[in-house]
Amino acid sequence: MKILVIGVRNEHLLKLRKIYTNAKIVGITDSKIAKQKVANSESYDLIISMTKFTSHRTEKNYGRLNNYYRVNGGVSSLMLLLNTKLVSL
Repeated sequence: MKILVIGVRNEHLLKLRKIYTNAKIVGITDSKIAKQKVANSESYDLIISMTKFTSHRTEKNYGRLNNYYRVNGGVSSLMLLLNTKLVSL
């Protein structure tokens, strides 16, 4: 499973990769890069936006995709979503 997390902090990204070893987690940690759409974003199984750390541009770039999710909290909220989605897939 391929997961793109936008707006995640680098230390949280490393933690997530250690916990979810069966998934390939790609994170965008730089706010300047997060404003640009990732090439081949449709190839990701999940695209998750950490809304505290992203802009409206992220919503514009990914909001229409069926695999796009918003997380309003921090890394614990992100982990709850990942646990739910990884179990259901």
